[in-house]
Amino acid sequence: MSQREATLDKSFVISEARRSLYEFLDRMLLAKIDDEVFLSRDAEIETVNVGFDISTFGNIKEPHDRLMFTDSIQLRELLDEPTGDTHKTYESGLGMAATTHGDTTLTEAQSWCDTWWQDYAADSLHDLDDLWETFGEAGLTTPINWYNELDGTLGDLRSRCKE
Repeated sequence: MSQREATLDKSFVISEARRSLYEFLDRMLLAKIDDEVFLSRDAEIETVNVGFDISTFGNIKEPHDRLMFTDSIQLRELLDEPTGDTHKTYESGLGMAATTHGDTTLTEAQSWCDTWWQDYAADSLHDLDDLWETFGEAGLTTPINWYNELDGTLGDLRSRCKE
């Protein structure tokens, strides 16, 4: 096999793997939204500035205040909604931060990626160490690229998951 053919084969493998991974992550996100986010308690963000530190805290609203939305909501808007929880940032000047649905999604998506990799690797004929290195170089070992590329509405996500 020539260098060009090997590069094209590698490129095809990466492209197909990205498609498969992103479809899997989209389906997992849709399940999370439908099962956990929809009708969860609504929350608001409180900002506290003490001069040398600016922190944000999540505050859950009253039990009757629920996070409700339609399929026309932008995914970014939905993922930016606070959960009511707060986490440490470990960044100077930003002591605490309100946790958003995007934060929890990104944390969970790492385990989703691991699950996808286990399934993918079980069916692969490639050397797994080489494949892992190739996928790492292509950004397929973490959900960061998928998350950063999420766009459109919840309805768009539903359409992608039906295909």
